[in-house]
Amino acid sequence: MKKHKASKHQTKKIAKNATPAVKKEKAPPIIKTAVIGAGPIGSILGAYLARTKHQVTMVDVLKDRLESIRKIGITVAGVVNFQTNVSDVTHKISDLKKLALDYIFICVKASALPAILRGVKSAAAKHTVIISFQNGLDVEQEVGAALGKHRVLRAVINYAGNIMPEGQILMSFFNTPNYIGGLSAESNALAEKTAKFLSETGLTTKFSTEIKKYTWEKTVLNSALAPVCGLTHLKMNETMALPQTRTLAQEVLKEGIEVAKANGYDFGKKFYSGALEYLNKTGAHKPSMLIDIEAHKATEIDYTNGKIVEYGRAKNVATPYNDTLTTLVRGLEKSFTTAESIKKEKAAEAKAEELRQPAPPAGPPVRMGYGPPVRWDNAKPLNRGGSAYDMPVKDKNLSGQTPAGPAVKPKPATKESPVKVATKGSPVRGAAKKKHPKPAKPQRSPASSGAKKAKTANERHKGAMALRRQKKKALVRAR
Repeated sequence: MKKHKASKHQTKKIAKNATPAVKKEKAPPIIKTAVIGAGPIGSILGAYLARTKHQVTMVDVLKDRLESIRKIGITVAGVVNFQTNVSDVTHKISDLKKLALDYIFICVKASALPAILRGVKSAAAKHTVIISFQNGLDVEQEVGAALGKHRVLRAVINYAGNIMPEGQILMSFFNTPNYIGGLSAESNALAEKTAKFLSETGLTTKFSTEIKKYTWEKTVLNSALAPVCGLTHLKMNETMALPQTRTLAQEVLKEGIEVAKANGYDFGKKFYSGALEYLNKTGAHKPSMLIDIEAHKATEIDYTNGKIVEYGRAKNVATPYNDTLTTLVRGLEKSFTTAESIKKEKAAEAKAEELRQPAPPAGPPVRMGYGPPVRWDNAKPLNRGGSAYDMPVKDKNLSGQTPAGPAVKPKPATKESPVKVATKGSPVRGAAKKKHPKPAKPQRSPASSGAKKAKTANERHKGAMALRRQKKKALVRAR
């Protein structure tokens, strides 16, 4: 039976009715990231990144904090509630070099930048993008100058949190969105891509070409409450509830707005009222400056209120409130370093005093074959001329044993002899003789003894002089 070939029309019909093949969707690529700084900001960021199955390496100098993250992960509570595991931790930035990272997020205090930038530069690969995830003015300029502006981005963070005693992070608020931008046209393209990447993790982030304006806005808001809370040890809501501290925060806020406007960043007429409303909603949150002061650490005052004072002077804008707060916080920082230096000086003095103390006398060295040494102050004095001392004797205190005395030859045993009776004129042999006491020698007084010695010396001198005179006379006669 012959097989008929299907026509083109039938082939198309069969192909149309056939079940289409299911295309396998590619899994999103795993992005390699590192978060330097495991404080509240860095821990929250690391938790969001790890939750979306990206590779995250947490870096911090606090080994206890890293060990806690490695064992139990990161738990975020408050605004959101979730837990995620982060097993890759290290306290050395140099360990990041072998990972070929896509992103490095710098989440340390601005005051700690000089200590880490060199390590970040050596750890970053050619394609690595570095994001300044920090507070304060001009932080990104410092990072860009060290690592290259073409790959450095600046983020403005609008969330905050605190580390709880149990190790979990309390996320106090998140006023979406965060903002991110580049330092150049080339880095702006990277910033737009990074904003999309962060938004996919759940941290809503918006790209902006005016990142500097958002940086000023955030700094002005932070500078209004952070130093007041730090100096009074009040939380944000407590500071805004007390009339005196609320008035102080308002004046600081007004100065910041004026300085920003003088430098080309006008936030509009409604910004002041909106800022007050924002500060009222901060809640029972401790700003990082208060936490630093409680821990006697350096604060970010030079990058917040200090920068406002600096920019104000450049534009002849008076900033008495910001200037006063900056001076007070710097004074506190000085007291911390002074107290620490005094503590170190006292420890050094105690160690030096311990070294100055005389060491306990060591035991005498053992001389092989000669026994322990002896002391000359235990020698026996003799009066035989020359040296006043004979050979020294062993000291039982040094040898540890009492020296043996001279050997005594034992007397031979004798037989008992009969007792002889004495006869007249013949004394009994072995009878005890009567001892007569010797007359006592007259003792000379020290005075008489000295006088006699002096007399003897005078006589010797006279004799020597007489002999010398006789020799002279004999010489004269011979001439």
